[in-house]
Amino acid sequence: MELNIVSKEIIKPSSQTHNLKRYNLCLFDQLIPNTYLSIILFYPIHNDPKDLTTDHSKAITQLKKSLSETLTLYYPLSGKTKNNLYVDEFSTGVIFIEAKVKCQMSELFQGENELQNQLVPFQPFSHEKTEDYVPIIAFQLNIFSCGGIALGISLGHKNNDIAMLSNFLKSWSAISTGSPEKVIKPDLSSPAIYFPPRTNDDDDDDFLSKYTSLMDRLWFSEGDYVTKRFVFPAKSIETLKQKAKSERVPNPSRNLAISCLIWKHAMAASWAVFGSPKASIAGQAVNMRPRMKPIKIAVSHLSWLFFS
Repeated sequence: MELNIVSKEIIKPSSQTHNLKRYNLCLFDQLIPNTYLSIILFYPIHNDPKDLTTDHSKAITQLKKSLSETLTLYYPLSGKTKNNLYVDEFSTGVIFIEAKVKCQMSELFQGENELQNQLVPFQPFSHEKTEDYVPIIAFQLNIFSCGGIALGISLGHKNNDIAMLSNFLKSWSAISTGSPEKVIKPDLSSPAIYFPPRTNDDDDDDFLSKYTSLMDRLWFSEGDYVTKRFVFPAKSIETLKQKAKSERVPNPSRNLAISCLIWKHAMAASWAVFGSPKASIAGQAVNMRPRMKPIKIAVSHLSWLFFS
């Protein structure tokens, strides 16, 4: 797969943001290292790609315009994180990259999974330098030879999560398609109200350095990592749900059924390697907002952690 960057620019909020109050980080945000989680949205094309030049140009212009308007609502995304304490300078803007990909979209899924890392602005879960400016979010619009489009998104994980990104994308889509009634206004009340940030002026001034170092080791420990893609047809998932039923869980969700299947085989593989059954734990981070009342707090990424 050959990818060429066509352009790179900064998209700023459509309205002035200099009078807005800074967005404070909470304690948990401070402990998370500067790294990006990635999302790629694929949009295949069904028309003759020879007729797409004008359409793509108009679509890209509309995407940029609506992105600027969406950033006015979600203004913390367009700011700078300062001193690991707060986000400010909301008129800084976000990175928007356009790229051409010399291959068919279908060919991408036949190669190595790591090829998809080229479709996002920043490498996922890499340790970014803290002495330089680290953008909070960045976008990369990839146009394939077939005319299909893939929108790659790199989201800084320090003070954002998938739930927030989901609302942002829905709102961006609503604004772009002229459906203002579908826009989701963000709740910008900071969790710092309940979990105040620590500063170097606190009595225990070693707290942040101690626990940020611990988090760095947990996130970026050396080891062998392999990315796999598993495709479950809808019919197979329904069959799996039926098999997963029990008295305690009479109606398992699709996520629960598949998660248990993966965990079951991960344990079996571990036992085969180490020669005997061992205790294991599987953890999956979830959105805690709808589960906590009246306090609603953002939570982590969607990675799986297996321990044997």
